[in-house]
Amino acid sequence: MATLETLHRDKLPRGWSYPVGAEALSRHLGSVEGAATRPLRFSDYFIRSTPRRKLIEQNQLYRVLEVRYCRPDTDADRQLAAERGDQDQWEVSIDPVPSDKRAVLKAGLEASALPVVRAWLDETRRLAASQGRGVCRVLYDGGLNQIYVEQTLNSFEKPERVAVSSPGISGSAG
Repeated sequence: MATLETLHRDKLPRGWSYPVGAEALSRHLGSVEGAATRPLRFSDYFIRSTPRRKLIEQNQLYRVLEVRYCRPDTDADRQLAAERGDQDQWEVSIDPVPSDKRAVLKAGLEASALPVVRAWLDETRRLAASQGRGVCRVLYDGGLNQIYVEQTLNSFEKPERVAVSSPGISGSAG
């Protein structure tokens, strides 16, 4: 297992936590080839945004984690990637959650969502020659107490959203 390095980690205000850390992400995603040099970004951007913060406070659907995959699609990008020794890359953005939700979200991410993200990343890399890029998001609906995984292989198609069940989270998979 490769240890994934962190590019950036914002300090969070009291009452907020990251739902999962570099160790757990490395355990689930570290062996997937094509990671960016420092693929992990822990950012407080969304809680600084008033509309996003309101979604969280009102127990509505919000993003917890996002994985972006990109294969160079121009000659200049391909040349730069070849010079760096990589042909494709992926990175993960981790968003903060209310601290009182951290334990249940961490359990749900590790038990259900990260294995789905891993499978999506493996499949996306396999299809990269024809698709080029993709996004996989893990969302949490505080009102329903449900984790979802939303995925797409390009920015032109509507993402497919699937509920994932997990310990401590009610709801059914599928």
